[in-house]
Amino acid sequence: MTNNLLNLKKDLKSFAKRCKDFKYTDSALLAFLLSGMLISTGQVFAETVTNSQINNQVSQINTSINQMRTDFKRARAENNKLIKDTNLELTQLMEQGDHVTKSPWSSWQFGINDFYNDWHGTYKGRGDKQPSHVYERDKSLVNRSSYPGRIETKYGATTLGLVREPNAAMDVSAALTPRV
Repeated sequence: MTNNLLNLKKDLKSFAKRCKDFKYTDSALLAFLLSGMLISTGQVFAETVTNSQINNQVSQINTSINQMRTDFKRARAENNKLIKDTNLELTQLMEQGDHVTKSPWSSWQFGINDFYNDWHGTYKGRGDKQPSHVYERDKSLVNRSSYPGRIETKYGATTLGLVREPNAAMDVSAALTPRV
């Protein structure tokens, strides 16, 4: 088939979709090629259409376009009204929710929900400790050994205050008790 036949076949199929009285078949294509008209259920459709029919269709198309325009304008007006109402409702909800969504330190905010997070290591008890030390034994033997007379001892960064307990007094008595 050439392009002309393919185009004609497409046109007839699209016409068959639009017209309920006509069903496309290959025999309908051949009949159209031979006679130049379509015959369906007793009606004759010629290729030529009168000016009055064209004017009638143009006026119908114009009225449908105007009706669609008015429908679109009405729908747009309703949408704009709904958008204004929802914007008002949204601002009211935001004003009501200020006490819930805004923190007392909202002045530290740089943007929406972007808070200043540099706490310099002292937030919630984290990072406020001394830097970690590597615990090693002291090099000098005097500082390393603990003896009863020593009051203070260091262990890394911690200073231990050792309390010296007094010697316990104990009575020792030697006595002879006879058995009876």
